[in-house]
Amino acid sequence: MRCMTLVALLIASGAASAADIHAYWENHCLECHGHAGAFARDRLTVEDGVLASDRWGTRLERFLANHYTTPATLGPIVAMLTAQVTTPPLYAEHCRSCHATAADLVRNSVERRDGVLYARSSGQALAPFLERHGGLAGEEVPVVLQVLDRLVDETLAR
Repeated sequence: MRCMTLVALLIASGAASAADIHAYWENHCLECHGHAGAFARDRLTVEDGVLASDRWGTRLERFLANHYTTPATLGPIVAMLTAQVTTPPLYAEHCRSCHATAADLVRNSVERRDGVLYARSSGQALAPFLERHGGLAGEEVPVVLQVLDRLVDETLAR
């Protein structure tokens, strides 16, 4: 109920499009569907650039418009799920055991300055740090950085 009040306030203030879409998922979808990444990779596909489900086909966006979304959250949820489907789960494989979810890590520990991601606590740029941390192969570092960068916007961790 607390989150519904927050969503109502965001909509009333015109700030709903700037909501933390992962918090929205966690408060409205997690209980039935689990983590967005696992759900998206297990149950969704992208067909000709359109998010589709194993149950609703390419009508998924129309279904979501009537399933616990608002006009302000529909587009961001579809974009988030599409990104989850089309991105390999490298964060989950290499980072989650120590850092919880990527959304939580970004909310609490990452910031973007002049287009570059930094660790808040040390002020260190993440790109060179990730090259020697977490067991990522060289070609995996840009993928994880892209995920974290996207999450800065999706969680409002600017």
